[in-house]
Amino acid sequence: MRVGCLYVKHFPAWAFVRSGRERRPVVVIAREHVVACSPLARAKGIMEAMPLQRVRALLPEACLCHRDPHLESAAWEQVLHALNTLTPFIEDHGPGRAFLAAFEEEVLRQLAAGLGAQVGIAPSRSLALLGALRAAPGTACDVTTVDSFLVRCRVELLAEIGYAADLIAQLWLFGYFSLSAVSTLSRRHLGVQFGPEGERLHTLLHPEHEPPVARFQPPPVIRRAFDFEHPATEPGELLPVLEHLVHRAAESLASSLLCRRVAVHLCLHRQAQARLACRILPEATREPGRLLGTAKTLLFDLVDDALEIDAMILELGALHAGTPEQGSLFFSRPSLYAAVRAVHRCYPGALLRAVPVPHALLHEQEVRFEPFPEVEPKRNGSGKRSQGRP
Repeated sequence: MRVGCLYVKHFPAWAFVRSGRERRPVVVIAREHVVACSPLARAKGIMEAMPLQRVRALLPEACLCHRDPHLESAAWEQVLHALNTLTPFIEDHGPGRAFLAAFEEEVLRQLAAGLGAQVGIAPSRSLALLGALRAAPGTACDVTTVDSFLVRCRVELLAEIGYAADLIAQLWLFGYFSLSAVSTLSRRHLGVQFGPEGERLHTLLHPEHEPPVARFQPPPVIRRAFDFEHPATEPGELLPVLEHLVHRAAESLASSLLCRRVAVHLCLHRQAQARLACRILPEATREPGRLLGTAKTLLFDLVDDALEIDAMILELGALHAGTPEQGSLFFSRPSLYAAVRAVHRCYPGALLRAVPVPHALLHEQEVRFEPFPEVEPKRNGSGKRSQGRP
């Protein structure tokens, strides 16, 4: 049985690009260093582990984003649901990598092109992974002859799947430039020279008998559906139903769950193929108003004058537990600092505040600009803020 591997390079940046439709180069940072970047950013010389100051100097127009694990989880869940339409046999190896079996190769190639993902198809998982690493984004690499394929794989390819730079450098020093040459070494040789990592490399190049790909267990979602007695064609028929579904789904979220992904399915009259639109929210929420606004946008993207709709399905996904908050008896205005955090999440340091500088010698030094704080300053006993008022 042939195995497929779907791989998304620099997945954290890919998730931001897919969710926000950002056209500028995207650079994802964590702890003031680059963890992922989009192809546009890589073309400009941005690399992983590069300091943030260096990124700003090389690419000032880049969209700098703090890493968002919940966004990555929601984006990957959407990919897994797309793969599940091809086959029920999927192994999830975390955001950015999955193995699958019993699929139609042409349909998988089309999905890879739509996602901009890399796909490898081979007799084993490890060879399929190597094939995916060698494939260009949006294409598939079919490994038919293993020996000739390994000749074309450079040892530098191992860095993308977690092998240490020292191991790759030593292989170069010993004259092993391709994985085909490395495959001639025995497990004992690699183990003595490189330890457990060398033995893992031997297993990668000489896969033994593998268990079949397991059946996929989809992540939990909240799904609500409505069947029309007669095919619906007008927005006046669809919008009340959509609002009803959103409120029913929001009630199921209760006070313990938050949603990050919203999808709308339309089952069409006398057509086997349903229409689907999906969107990942900038922030997880359980508020019916925000969910309804997103669902309406998706519905308007799907509906046209020629459609007759038999059923509508609303799906809330990327569910995770929220932090409990103390309720209030009175209405309170949305926090300014929550809006600042939302902006800084996508554009770190973009919002600035002016702070007066007392006793400045020059006129242009009387005010300095600093990043707007994301947390409201604490108040002292007199009710005043302990820091300067923003």
